[in-house]
Amino acid sequence: MHRLTFVALALPFMAACQPATTELTEEQWTVIADEFRQHRMDMYAAAERLDADGVMRSFAADAVLIGQGVRMTYEDYDAIVRNLFGSVQSQSIDVLDMWVDVLAADAVANTDVIAVAVTDSAGNVVEQTYLHTEVWVKRDDRWVMIHGQQALAAEPMQDH
Repeated sequence: MHRLTFVALALPFMAACQPATTELTEEQWTVIADEFRQHRMDMYAAAERLDADGVMRSFAADAVLIGQGVRMTYEDYDAIVRNLFGSVQSQSIDVLDMWVDVLAADAVANTDVIAVAVTDSAGNVVEQTYLHTEVWVKRDDRWVMIHGQQALAAEPMQDH
């Protein structure tokens, strides 16, 4: 009788000690990925409008950012964005490819390839293709980047 009592008491305890199930269904994964993609496209739209506040709202204040091999703080990147947006006539962004990997309900990793055309104040157009690889988390019900790396893409882009 004591053995049965021990097993009966141990089962709920063992079940409570199991790790939480974080497996997402395919439907949940798709909803999260689509929501994130929309957020990312909204961020690019803000960049095309030269809306520095709209762009910077997508970065966590403690984000770790690497651009062309240089580590930047949020403040560094904010200054770069505001300086750029204040000195150009226009910017267009064409998303060539975007991969999203849902890590959890509140975390994604993404890589995208964008073609950017910037028209400077003199009317000169500079075109470049960039690769972004980033980690995003959902904080206060919005997606923010916590780690990001940007590099110039080799031309032409090749699949391996």
